Amino acid sequence: AQLLRVPDKAGMRVTKQEVADATGFEDVEGLTELTLANKYVHEVGFVAKMRDLRDLNLAFNELESIDDLCRNTKLCRLNVAHNKLRSLAGTESMAQLRSIRASNNRLRGVQPLAACHSLEECWLQNNKLADLVAVVEALRALPRLRNLVLMGNPCCDRAEYRAWVISQLPSLQLLDGQDVAQERARRR
Repeated sequence: AQLLRVPDKAGMRVTKQEVADATGFEDVEGLTELTLANKYVHEVGFVAKMRDLRDLNLAFNELESIDDLCRNTKLCRLNVAHNKLRSLAGTESMAQLRSIRASNNRLRGVQPLAACHSLEECWLQNNKLADLVAVVEALRALPRLRNLVLMGNPCCDRAEYRAWVISQLPSLQLLDGQDVAQERARRR
């Protein structure tokens, strides 16, 4: 096994072989962007050392937890889509998070996101979110939320789903990829 050395760049992409061979990361100070998508990553403890990260892509991996990301408080963009996550625990310390992509996981709730007051974009489609009231209650705490994607979740089967979500989240501009302005105008 070898140590993975980060080049003198703000961002990097890592190959599957580098992830498989790496026993640790060093010289990671200043790294702001990291892509480890589709690398068979099972845990993220090693990413916690990268305190300057702003943009992290962990999509298409084998993650069951992102709890260790709670140390990455400077993250602005996080992509954890297509993993095996049941919770977004770890995001509650990400006050600067503006965008999260957590689609195609096994999420049953989104309560940790309520602390991410800078969140503008939230992709949660194709999870196991069944309690629409709980989902919206958590997201109501996000004054900057403009784009929300929930389609493909059991909670979307509720009658008047779309109208109710729009009425509860006043900052929303897009729901499931569709503009909400006309629907708001009709309700007035």
